[in-house]
Amino acid sequence: MNEANKLGFTTKELYEKYHKLSNFNEKTRMLDSLLNNQDPNLEKLLHYIANRIQLAARKPIIKRQKNYTQHNEEFNTSDDISTAQTIAATIFDTIKNLADQHMPLDNLLDNLKNIHVGLIFTEHPTDPLSKHANHALSNINNNTTKADLEKYIGELWHNPLTPSNKRSVMEEIDRDLIMLQKVFNVYPQFIKRLREAIKTYYPTASREQLVILDNIMAAKLGNNFLQGGGWAGFDADGNDEVTPDRTLYALLKRRTTSMEQYIIYIKDNILIYLDTVKDHIIIEEYNNLINSIKDKKLNLEQQINKLESHIQGVSNDIEHFEAVSEIEQECKDYYLTSELLLTTLDRINNKHSILQNNKSYQDSIYVFTGLVNNFGMGMGRADIRQKSYTNLRAITVILEDLKLNQDVSNSIIFTQFLKEKTFVELEEKEKICLLEELLNNSTNSNSILNLIQYKFQTGYYLKDEESYAYLKKKKSFPSDSKIPLNQEVHRELWRNNISCNNDQIIQKSIISNTEHCSDLFIQDFLLNIFNYNNKIVTMPLIESMKDLEHSETIIHEYILYKIENFFIKTIKAEIKQYGKSKLQELLAIPDISGIKSLLKEGPNYFVERRRANPELDQYLKQIRIESMVGFSDSERESGTSALHSVDKSIQLQRALADKYGIQYNYFGGAGGDIERGGESRNCQEQTFQGNVKRNLASTENDLLWKLEKQFSTGCKELIFKEIFEESMYILLEKYKDLSSKAYEFLYDIGHGYGKLTAVLYGIGAHNTIVDASNFSSRATILGNKSNVSFMPLPKLRAITKVQDDELSRHYLGLNVGPDIAMKELGTEDFIKLYRNSSTQRDIIVKTAIGIALTDWSIVWLNFPKELRPYNNDGTLDKLRLASMAWQSQEDLKLLKNLEVENIIKKHDYKDPEYRQIISMVANLNAMLHQNNLEFAENLFNTLKQIYPGYQASETLKKSTDILFFMPELKKYYDLLLSEIEPISILTNLISLNTQVYAKHISELFGDNSSKIVGNIAAAFEAFRIDPVYHSDPLYFDHQEPITNLSKKYENRYIKQSLTNIQVESSMQ
Repeated sequence: MNEANKLGFTTKELYEKYHKLSNFNEKTRMLDSLLNNQDPNLEKLLHYIANRIQLAARKPIIKRQKNYTQHNEEFNTSDDISTAQTIAATIFDTIKNLADQHMPLDNLLDNLKNIHVGLIFTEHPTDPLSKHANHALSNINNNTTKADLEKYIGELWHNPLTPSNKRSVMEEIDRDLIMLQKVFNVYPQFIKRLREAIKTYYPTASREQLVILDNIMAAKLGNNFLQGGGWAGFDADGNDEVTPDRTLYALLKRRTTSMEQYIIYIKDNILIYLDTVKDHIIIEEYNNLINSIKDKKLNLEQQINKLESHIQGVSNDIEHFEAVSEIEQECKDYYLTSELLLTTLDRINNKHSILQNNKSYQDSIYVFTGLVNNFGMGMGRADIRQKSYTNLRAITVILEDLKLNQDVSNSIIFTQFLKEKTFVELEEKEKICLLEELLNNSTNSNSILNLIQYKFQTGYYLKDEESYAYLKKKKSFPSDSKIPLNQEVHRELWRNNISCNNDQIIQKSIISNTEHCSDLFIQDFLLNIFNYNNKIVTMPLIESMKDLEHSETIIHEYILYKIENFFIKTIKAEIKQYGKSKLQELLAIPDISGIKSLLKEGPNYFVERRRANPELDQYLKQIRIESMVGFSDSERESGTSALHSVDKSIQLQRALADKYGIQYNYFGGAGGDIERGGESRNCQEQTFQGNVKRNLASTENDLLWKLEKQFSTGCKELIFKEIFEESMYILLEKYKDLSSKAYEFLYDIGHGYGKLTAVLYGIGAHNTIVDASNFSSRATILGNKSNVSFMPLPKLRAITKVQDDELSRHYLGLNVGPDIAMKELGTEDFIKLYRNSSTQRDIIVKTAIGIALTDWSIVWLNFPKELRPYNNDGTLDKLRLASMAWQSQEDLKLLKNLEVENIIKKHDYKDPEYRQIISMVANLNAMLHQNNLEFAENLFNTLKQIYPGYQASETLKKSTDILFFMPELKKYYDLLLSEIEPISILTNLISLNTQVYAKHISELFGDNSSKIVGNIAAAFEAFRIDPVYHSDPLYFDHQEPITNLSKKYENRYIKQSLTNIQVESSMQ
């Protein structure tokens, strides 16, 4: 620490001087003086604070890592495993809890068959820290001696936190592989710990039950239990550098890496056993098996040698598809050989007692099978992600070009749909009808697809762009393409060609910002150009609130298409093979033309038909759709308040799929809100971006902790699904419904409360509070190559992340909902729901965090004077008085109909309409603050009832006291608020006096070039280290046990046993 103190002695003194001031106004004057005098120590002070915040944010990681390591050691060495309660969401805790609640092992295994834990590492290089800072912090994390800490803290002081340049796609691909490698390495540990936990807490587990567990882990029962995936090199949405050749590079790197790992595993864990096997098998009895093993071993060794040579000879700069295809064939040969070897070994394993008793060998077989089946030959799953508008441009150009081709111009798609219009000018229904014609697998449609493929392969679309120039003049044509249209068409076709040729790795094609069902049809069309029977799942990414509202329509249209397409293909295939179609008989239609009229009957008709014809149900279960809901844009617009809208969208989609009898799976997003599954989620796929990658997967130990936590959540939700009382579901739905109304009320006002509030800042519509509050490191800290990398301080994008984000969304938006719901439910039902619902507890934890971040000394600094209905010396009575003005529905109607953006641009205090808006928004703030003060008090008193063991104060004295019942969280946010206070004051001074300080800001911080803003942003971003983990102790560990769980399982088990006895008696 001496080196750091020496380097920053003056700064440290300045920091301590500031915190010795007890009067808030004195603190403000001190910072005002530093700013006004352009004191160079101000920049040093901010850098010093950023470092302190960053180091503070690392403490929970260090503590978690040490605790988890200690926890593992206790489980491995202690006889009394129940005493190890360091972390509440490990595999051992979860299994112990279930065993304590008398869940039968067979029930647990049935549940495990449906659990899927997935980690998806996204591409966008959103890590806000430079390599230098990362290195120093990693060393601080891993080295605890005083000498080392002095050294690395000194390094942190010297080096900038923020990167000087954006990471390249190639660098991101390599980084992605490091993360996936960790998942690959952790997989055997994960299986071992789950097996040990089950054997520990279910000591009577039979060998057959353990084999079922092994088969689940090895993905032999149809579900990829644990899978890693990444988007690096595949996510083309918003990143023009992700070109097809970069995708090929990513595929090559994944394949070679996975092959290297499989070779290592085979050599170290399987081949060494083959000679042992041979020595213990009687030649006469198992001669064929021994010869088979010899052949497979020799073949495998030859393949390994060949692949090792091939890997060494492949250039890392590969850009040609032929080279990728070559190595792909090697992968397939190797994979087939491995599978044959496994089949042979399994046969021996089932017949020979020596092998049955060789546990180490048996584990190696199942683990390797799991690695192959879960990670394939490409080191995890990859998802192609692209913009819907890009596809729209591509298909428009392709079809316009085909109009001139005599071989296909007489097709109905040109004579009926495109005779006078381009594709982009068609109505949505017309687009769908046209695309259905192209996707109906008819001779005519296939000839069109073949022609497009031929044009692509011959480089036809790379001709002069002038042929397509007229399309840009079309009003409806999306014209944001950054490359010539002809190149864009070729690029998108190439991207889909790569996808179809690598569908064992690329499993999903995600369409960002899906607004219409036709967006999905277009992607299916582009894929079908290269493979009529492609296996890639086209997945809508429904993000914005507007799209969430009509997501049911999008999915319904797509379900009908999928069913029709499946019926047509199946009927044709059955007739070709058997001369008649069983499916056609079940549908009672004369020919395939009757399918459309059948689908018009609607979902309820299918419910009845399936009930009457169980065989039809088996057909429909073969159809699967997936969707990604509420991923980023919904969070950007509304934060956690959008939960209800996302949840409602998922419920509607699932209900439709259930009625039609098809499979449905969704991949939820919204960052840290992944835990809110509504007691009904078992697919725990989660995305990891930027610093979350670094913090939560910085070591294999950290990653194992995260996987165990996700597994625990998946188990918890499956179990709750079984035992959650119907009355609790009703309460939960009522709670979420009530909570959503407040958000919808705010959202409806001029496209959002945040946007309305922006009028008071006087900044442009594209820099509203919602936009400024959304910390986007892509726009803020990607380095000085971008002209918005470091925005001018008055725009406050980075600094306001913690303040305005939590204030305008999480505090004023999120907390109003629980406030209303709490009052409507009543204390008794609220407490009952809290004790039974993980969703409810998670919402309250996040709500409490929102309240904690609204310390009054900071909150009011974020509002310009015009927005404050009273000054700091105001009283609650003034609040109540001001809020009365908001009750009029006329005010609401006026605000909803205002041209907000035009008024924002005016920013004219003389304009009576503008003054009226200021008054109403100020009154709205007053009402919200009043409600939140009262809600915080009510919640505090309610938590005292839930946790009577805590010696809490009688009243809520400051905002962070709401976290009194969550000690770790309280300590965490007390520290954060203390550190950001001077930055809050400085932010307020600049935002209220932009013109006065403009010159000083430019000289002190620099325009769009200084790293000080980015440093502060990086420090704030570090506090987003998955705060959900703080609520882990609430899982299975709140004040009262899960309602009658033991009794429920015992009664159900006894009832089933009695039923079995009665059946056996009747048979006798």
